[in-house]
Amino acid sequence: NFDKSINYLINYFENKEEEVILVFYGDHKPAFKTIFADKYEQSIGRYETPYVIWSNYEAEFESPELISIAGLSMEILNKANINLPWYYDYISYFYEQYPVCTKRFLIDKYGEQLDVNTRNEIIDNYNIIQYDLLYKKKVIKWEVGQGGGTRGRTFRCRIATKCTSPCP
Repeated sequence: NFDKSINYLINYFENKEEEVILVFYGDHKPAFKTIFADKYEQSIGRYETPYVIWSNYEAEFESPELISIAGLSMEILNKANINLPWYYDYISYFYEQYPVCTKRFLIDKYGEQLDVNTRNEIIDNYNIIQYDLLYKKKVIKWEVGQGGGTRGRTFRCRIATKCTSPCP
């Protein structure tokens, strides 16, 4: 049974000396196409699932009302003070600006739902980073400097080589 398994896991880590964070979430809701096809299919609620964060040490986790799983992952890694490569600073910055990013839509930090084809420098740089990490094409050159950007850094991205399909 799921509840017993979660309880076992928490009991196991509860008294460990090493700091542990557990995150539980569902990746989708059950399909309701046959019952609620008209309204539910168009609703953002179709994509919402609950999540729970537990740690064996005192830690404050903000619980945004809406957040993508990748954004939640960045939130957890930041709160855990995990030392990550510099480009994760930009990915974290992206999720501060667009807490929800799916293949169908974006939601910005003001709660406005945007079309997935929305383009600006922040979104384009995020797509380029994702492309470069996923396909290891090294099509970009990043210049990281000191300034007012994420964690005191500024980022400038430029295409270093020709991009072949698929490319952001």
